[in-house]
Amino acid sequence: MAFSDRLGGVIRLHFLHYNSFDEAVDAWKRRCRRIHWDNVRIVLVERDGCTESDLKAFDELPYSHKIALVHKNYSNIKSSFLIKGFEECSELGNVMTFVNSLGRKHYDQFHWRHFLNQ
Repeated sequence: MAFSDRLGGVIRLHFLHYNSFDEAVDAWKRRCRRIHWDNVRIVLVERDGCTESDLKAFDELPYSHKIALVHKNYSNIKSSFLIKGFEECSELGNVMTFVNSLGRKHYDQFHWRHFLNQ
């Protein structure tokens, strides 16, 4: 069965594979208690209507490990990382597409191992 609800009245959550809504909520709450907030990594991808105002708000979030993948240089956004190849576009394109025959993708420009292990 599938159930859905809005977290905080804003964000829609879809619960799949639960026998009841209460069971889904219990699973959600159990998983939330396991979050290590000092070890959270947050990634924003500048697309789907993301504005510079959204990037500024993201930059102000109280998390030290965050990155905003962007299509152009934003010198005023500390958490931004330019993914080259989309500078002429209005937003970041699909960073999962291959850029060469060696298997490299656009997102490989970012140093993920360092970001995840810091």
